[in-house]
Amino acid sequence: MIEKPRKYFAKFSKTLASTCMIFSGSSYSLAAFSQVVKAVGDNITPEETTRIMVSTENSDIVADKAIGQYENVYLLEYDSKEEAQKAYDKFTKDDSVSVDFDYNFELADGKEISSSKSDETGANPINKLKDALKVEENVSDVKEPVVAVIDTKVTENSTNIIGNVSMLGEDTKGTNQHGNKMVSKILETNPNAKILAIEAISDNGTGTLSSVYSAIEYAIAQKVNVINLSIAAKDAESDEIFKEVIQKA
Repeated sequence: MIEKPRKYFAKFSKTLASTCMIFSGSSYSLAAFSQVVKAVGDNITPEETTRIMVSTENSDIVADKAIGQYENVYLLEYDSKEEAQKAYDKFTKDDSVSVDFDYNFELADGKEISSSKSDETGANPINKLKDALKVEENVSDVKEPVVAVIDTKVTENSTNIIGNVSMLGEDTKGTNQHGNKMVSKILETNPNAKILAIEAISDNGTGTLSSVYSAIEYAIAQKVNVINLSIAAKDAESDEIFKEVIQKA
């Protein structure tokens, strides 16, 4: 029987930082290094996003702008970027609420992070999460360690891949090979590992807080053994919701 994995998390900070997740069980040994790098840079400004994410037990304060909800987390969209900034400022004054802009993540592939700007393409990752959860994956029944690869679309045809879902929709073509490379590296370490591929990063190498959050929540719901991430972001005004979902994992 596989023991419940032990998890070790480095503390998040506003400077260059990384998070390492190590999972081990009695019948296997598998380590995945999950870098979530917060690079020093400009804060997100009102000119850059019309979406924010809010964690609250009071649905009344978000009902008019919510376009997606999972448990107590809401994705809100405003008519202008200035309106989103005003709402963000208001929520930060409420100690019962956690709030983040729906800022961008990029692949942590050693390249300079170009922007913290949210790449809004009309996708609603929260709704994609809820749709994906309607399909039973039976990951918990798999005897081998299951690794959730949260990355670009995985297009590899392998018997090790036991599930393949997207938090971005069906429009991506899978032209970015980063997700495939991550799968190959994992299987080099443990050829018996099973892969749950979760697309949260688009072909252009960017994703949003809402897409990464949704992917992590999906992995949690599927009770995977390891969550593999390799992403980076410009330093944002806050990262409360991201930290909450990491701690939950």
